[in-house]
Amino acid sequence: MHAWPINIKPFSDELLSSWLIRTSLANGSDPSSLVGAIWGNWRVWTVDIDRSAPIDRLSTLSKVSGMSIERLKNMTLQPAIEFILKQSNLNSRQAWQWVIPTGSRNRTRINGLHFCSECLKESPVYFKKSWRLAWDTVCPKHHNLLSVACPACSSTISPHLVTFENVDLRKCVVCRYDLTQVPAIKADKAVVNLQDFVDSLVLSPCKTPEYPLGILDASELFEVLHFLVIFLHTAYKGLMPFQRLFSELDLRIEDAHFSHLPGTTFESYPVLERYFLMQAVSRIFMRSREDVIKLFVQTGLTQQMLSDSDGRPKIIEEIYEKLLNNGRNATLTKHPKKPIKPRSKTEVDALMDEILPFL
Repeated sequence: MHAWPINIKPFSDELLSSWLIRTSLANGSDPSSLVGAIWGNWRVWTVDIDRSAPIDRLSTLSKVSGMSIERLKNMTLQPAIEFILKQSNLNSRQAWQWVIPTGSRNRTRINGLHFCSECLKESPVYFKKSWRLAWDTVCPKHHNLLSVACPACSSTISPHLVTFENVDLRKCVVCRYDLTQVPAIKADKAVVNLQDFVDSLVLSPCKTPEYPLGILDASELFEVLHFLVIFLHTAYKGLMPFQRLFSELDLRIEDAHFSHLPGTTFESYPVLERYFLMQAVSRIFMRSREDVIKLFVQTGLTQQMLSDSDGRPKIIEEIYEKLLNNGRNATLTKHPKKPIKPRSKTEVDALMDEILPFL
């Protein structure tokens, strides 16, 4: 394929798929036809190219678009996740921590891309990298909760399915409902602030930030954040300490409506569940480490409750050590039995006199 006649400049926070969709429409095509002309039989819309794309595929795209491979790669989520996890060469066949999975059925998506109805009112319409990151539950610009599906037909937003006859990216590709009409629900300011802070670490790092709880760097922040959201999700068990904890954070477990399907992860939780958990974490992060320890102790959390998740970051380990050990051996450890002392000969003889009549 030769270079296309109209080049569309990507936005700094735009997903690779979004840029491809806009490019196809600008050149009088549709997404399916464009990628077919670029890559032939490669069924690009059945894979998650917004996570990563093979280097040979990016090389082909670079030739027809005139954009460098590095710039194309930076439109995917791979650099951000490599930065968070301090890993390279991530396995594209496995789920990635912090990336919302798409869950494709052929070209139809059943999860993944979220959107802000207010952003869709702006021109040009495009889809942002932050809308695929699990901690992002709120539009950073309009401070509204993100949506994932059409309220009219419940179809997950799938802009790659637009055709040249129906090019409006503001419309549901299934029922043509106007997605700009999705009601805007304002978010908690604490969630917005935490999300902006986390986004700045990954998407636009510029200066050395001040981390909460004495955390030292971005990698440790993400470890603590992930531990806390998984730990707080165990609140569905309804234990009184969890209820007291959420009450102290001015939240209600009943408002969370937690679902617990087998095999689910934070990245696949519904947006409202992730938002509720981010609310709780944001209010924990606003406290000092000493206040968090005091909060956990006073609400009755135990070491056993903090052990439900795999692996504890260093800061969580320090909190863990301050909690009550309510295990089976806790009483023996804290209150050992008095040593058994031998009885005197007089006491033994008296006991024998009582036993002899029964022998």
